[in-house]
Amino acid sequence: MSKLIIVESPAKARTIKKILGSDYEVKASMGHIRDLPERTKGIDPEQDFAPTYIPIKGKNKVLKDIRSATKSVDEILLAMDGDREGESIAWHLYDELKPEVPVRRMVFREITKSAIETALGNTRELDMNLVEAQRARRTIDRLYGWDVSPMLWRKIKPGLSAGRVQSVALRLLVERENERIAFESTNLHDLRASFTVTDDDAAPFDATLVRVDERVIASLRDFDSTTGKRKNTKSWALTKEEAEQLLERLKEKSGEILSVEVKPQVLRPSPPFTTSTMQQEAVRRLRFSARRTMQIAQRLYEAGYITYMRTDSTKLSDQAIDAARNLISNEFGPDLLPQTPRSYDTKTRNAQEAHEAIRPAGEVFPSIVDMKRTLDTDEYRLYELIWRRTVSSQMVDAHVDQTTLQIGVDNAVFRASGRTVRLPGYTLAYKAFREDEDNTSGERNLPNVITGTTVVWADGESLTLREQNTRPPARFNDASLVKSLEEKGIGRPSTYANIIQHLLDKGYCFRRSGRMIIPTFMGIAVVSLLKEFMPHLVDYNFTADMESQLDSIARGEYDTTLYLSQFYNDGFGESKGEETVPGLVDLLNQVKDEIDPRKACTIAIGENDAGVVVQVRIGRYGPFVQVGEATSPIPDDQAPDELTLEVVAELIAARERGETPLGHDDQERPIYLRNGRFGWYVELGDDEAEKPKRVSLSQGMDPESVDLETAIRQLSLPRPLGVYPSTDEEITAAVGRYGDYIRCGKQTRSLKNISFAIDVTLEQAIKALDEEVRKKEGVVLGKDPETDAEVRLMDGRYGPYLTNGELNASVPKNQATDEITLEFALEYLKEKGKAPKRRGKKKQAKRA
Repeated sequence: MSKLIIVESPAKARTIKKILGSDYEVKASMGHIRDLPERTKGIDPEQDFAPTYIPIKGKNKVLKDIRSATKSVDEILLAMDGDREGESIAWHLYDELKPEVPVRRMVFREITKSAIETALGNTRELDMNLVEAQRARRTIDRLYGWDVSPMLWRKIKPGLSAGRVQSVALRLLVERENERIAFESTNLHDLRASFTVTDDDAAPFDATLVRVDERVIASLRDFDSTTGKRKNTKSWALTKEEAEQLLERLKEKSGEILSVEVKPQVLRPSPPFTTSTMQQEAVRRLRFSARRTMQIAQRLYEAGYITYMRTDSTKLSDQAIDAARNLISNEFGPDLLPQTPRSYDTKTRNAQEAHEAIRPAGEVFPSIVDMKRTLDTDEYRLYELIWRRTVSSQMVDAHVDQTTLQIGVDNAVFRASGRTVRLPGYTLAYKAFREDEDNTSGERNLPNVITGTTVVWADGESLTLREQNTRPPARFNDASLVKSLEEKGIGRPSTYANIIQHLLDKGYCFRRSGRMIIPTFMGIAVVSLLKEFMPHLVDYNFTADMESQLDSIARGEYDTTLYLSQFYNDGFGESKGEETVPGLVDLLNQVKDEIDPRKACTIAIGENDAGVVVQVRIGRYGPFVQVGEATSPIPDDQAPDELTLEVVAELIAARERGETPLGHDDQERPIYLRNGRFGWYVELGDDEAEKPKRVSLSQGMDPESVDLETAIRQLSLPRPLGVYPSTDEEITAAVGRYGDYIRCGKQTRSLKNISFAIDVTLEQAIKALDEEVRKKEGVVLGKDPETDAEVRLMDGRYGPYLTNGELNASVPKNQATDEITLEFALEYLKEKGKAPKRRGKKKQAKRA
């Protein structure tokens, strides 16, 4: 009996084909095959919101190939992912193909031989409740975007968009920025001390001033973290002068230990990963964006290395628990196994627990060392994160002692805190394979002292004045935004990465330093309009309730047409005695004439010293500041909370200066220094018939120091430097979006910390390119006389290491790399090759 299995992606198809062999035909649909049309609404509210589906552009060839394959088989198995989107893809294929042979649904959580064989033996019918939930979600998103977006076009700017989840996510960003704008910063001072114990070899330890007489010294904890307002008015906020006077009085005195407090603490491992927590941890540890994390996780899943990566659940299957406990017993020893397996409850609002947590795939977890040889760098880093989290979640607690010392110096009291690890427990899973993570547990030792022990100032600057400013709430990054959305029950984990990317693509926010997500003035204007005139569309609870209703539809507990009718026509709340929320059609009819476009495009900043109103306006070419009749464009990377009245004055002044040329070139063409949306630039010519040449200033170049000579040199970019000796290719210096750089063929090298592009020499460029080559290829120390293999000194992620092609060994921390010889490398690699692996007793773990 011949069977055809259809999945979403070619990678998934290849992995399954490899497992099942020639007995099965496996085809890929390349994701969704049908969707609503792009240029029409595609939804008929008069016919129970009936959708009009058409094949997605470019999918006709895929459909033709799959349709051809169905003619020679006896059964079709639709093996898409087991969530709403996967069920919808399966149904669309079934509806489009209309096959004459039996069709069954096949679902699995990991792509391994045992999982695939189990799924083949447990096929089912299509789950139409899941299909309906996806249809409801897609319909609401289309109605929301199709009807609300044109309102933004008319009132703010063409091309804008609104969305059920994206607009709420944008509201989070904007409200955080508004908190930063309103934050009242306070300057604080205190003293930091470094003590040592007399007649003791213990290392010095640090402490902070906490009290003088009975007056508690003000700290950051005494201020509201959101507003910056002071909560504890009884504490003493030292001025700089008071802190300096205190320092002078105390620096000649000795101290003694007033109290020693030791509190045992138990640290418990975190649950296995959900989609959200995986994204958060990947941002924190690996600096991966949410989108990059999901792309890598998709590859790992489709290759059969991890379980399904879209899940809200923290639960592990019995098979996974057995695999983790066996590995722990073998790799770390049976003492690190809890008596009974750990279980974790999912606490996320609107969580769906149909799937298992994200974990390594298979009945046996592989050694993390073996996986390093199999995966590429990014795949390994994410896999390692998942492996560690899963394994550590089934290990025993860590036990530490938290020690607090109170040190008295005259009438001042200092406090020192430390932590000593008594039992590392699960933290061993985070350090056993990384020699460079020596402080995973956060251990900080304090000397063994008793009350009354005399302490003195340590050598060097033992007593210093510390100045701190209360800081506004931190801006969102991918991790914190995902966490906030998840906590509020907004959206699904599988959509978070796409939501963030869509906000960036629409210009509603931008990234700074690769991590922080900052809303633009355009984003602020959109949120302000929605909050004032359509508040429930960006209300956190309303949006979370919508997600709950979609889940109810997926369980067969709510009618799709009824819900869509409430959202679009009838509204919510009246039948339950709650506040009535109008349907979308009535809402838009109510507000369309109430919204003043000029007001919607205006964001107040304040008044300058002359009493002139300062505001930001959204114009055809982007936002600009307006002070009376004077205007100036706002750079695209201008954070709203940093647009102070002083910055506005500088922008206006720069715009006025930009109207006067710095001078002229040898052809009498004017040269200007101007500030635009993308920052400062120099411009050559003002002939309207010929587009003027514009070149950005280099990063770090002070606009105030740019004269005519510098401008002419900047306008010469990109400029040829000469030829690279190794390849005879021309080297060119230029200025780019991310700074100055040099290019040689396909190779580029940043000039950061080297030189400006207008100043870099050929010798500097060759040296920089050589360093880049050495970084990638390493330094060849010579050949191993026994194997003839090259021995190299490489620069790796965790520092320098030696390799002979088969064995890698981190260079000892006390070894200078410029002193490493071939003889040292050969001996060191030989020693490392003989070192036994860290393994416990190979004893089979017992399930309790």
